Amino acid sequence: MKEIHPEHVGDAVVLEQFRREVELWIALGNHPNIVNVQNVSLNSETHAPFFLMEYVAPDDAGRVTLADHMQGSPAWPRIARWIVQCCDGLAFAESNGIRCHRDLKPGNILITQNGTAKVGDFGLAVFKGLGRAARQRGGIEKTVVGSPWYMAPEQFQDPLATDARSDVYALGVILYEVAAGRLPFVPSGPDQGYWGLLDAHCNQAPPPITFSALWPIIERCLAKRQGDRYQSYSDLRVALNTRLVEVGHPHVARAQNVAETASDLNNRGGGLKSLGRPEEALTCFRQAVLMDPSFAKGWSNLGACLLDLGHAEESVQCYDRALSIDATLGFAWIAKGNQHYESCCTRGANWAIRRCCRVVSSVSLSRSRREQRRYPVRD
Repeated sequence: MKEIHPEHVGDAVVLEQFRREVELWIALGNHPNIVNVQNVSLNSETHAPFFLMEYVAPDDAGRVTLADHMQGSPAWPRIARWIVQCCDGLAFAESNGIRCHRDLKPGNILITQNGTAKVGDFGLAVFKGLGRAARQRGGIEKTVVGSPWYMAPEQFQDPLATDARSDVYALGVILYEVAAGRLPFVPSGPDQGYWGLLDAHCNQAPPPITFSALWPIIERCLAKRQGDRYQSYSDLRVALNTRLVEVGHPHVARAQNVAETASDLNNRGGGLKSLGRPEEALTCFRQAVLMDPSFAKGWSNLGACLLDLGHAEESVQCYDRALSIDATLGFAWIAKGNQHYESCCTRGANWAIRRCCRVVSSVSLSRSRREQRRYPVRD
């Protein structure tokens, strides 16, 4: 789970950045090589904004990130295969409007128990399609951000120029780290720090590692000029796969993208609703219940969205459908009670709230009683 720290909930800049990250995650969609978002809440009165991501469990040795797997002296073919998978995930993200991840590093790549690499943390990523003038007006778009050990020269010098080739550079740094057992550029002293890394990435050639079968690929990835690098994630993917086959390892096949489920559509609808895009959310909720007519939470969320858009009668029908499938949905009972109350049917409201109190868990029960106190019975 990623959430805003309570100290920053009132910070407009932090909230906008968090909102922007949610928009990025929703735009991404689902892919086997990307950490997927499963739930979003931005406007709750009871908790800080948050979003839930899929859980990637550690292996038997407690390893979950690529950084964990790079401890010791891992065989480069295994890491190269994961970088190929990262290229697939990043290419998918690019096809869905993401111009550049901007923070690729071993700690932001997760490895599942079955050996699948997933790119995570798109918090610094930027959208495609904005003209340079529009990007110059933006905040984080024109800000120098990222992890300096893995940043391309243009990311230091001209953040607005970053694109897929900047990510190719970062993947090249990771490959260098695997092949050489060290980073290509390390500040010579504590006083060097950021400025030392900036100078090295922008002006110095990495120490050659000609003993490595990966060196020709790494050298091209780490070219100072964007035009001298691999021009796309797919180009790097092909180069790595070719080298793997040349040394006797199998070709890395593309992962089959899993079809979107009713739950996925429901989650996306919830995110869009939190972002203040109810019409788009409504489309997602309708698609969810059309795909799975027995999806009670989908019907309940469809009802809530319809109510927000002023379609009260259809909203009640959706709540009734949800409760006919699962009578323990406390939110649906509360929503029905609210609608009865607003239509001056106070006894109906109290009946719905009391029904909710009987069927939901102790946590929901407490909330329901608070709601009941809001709607006292009138004579």
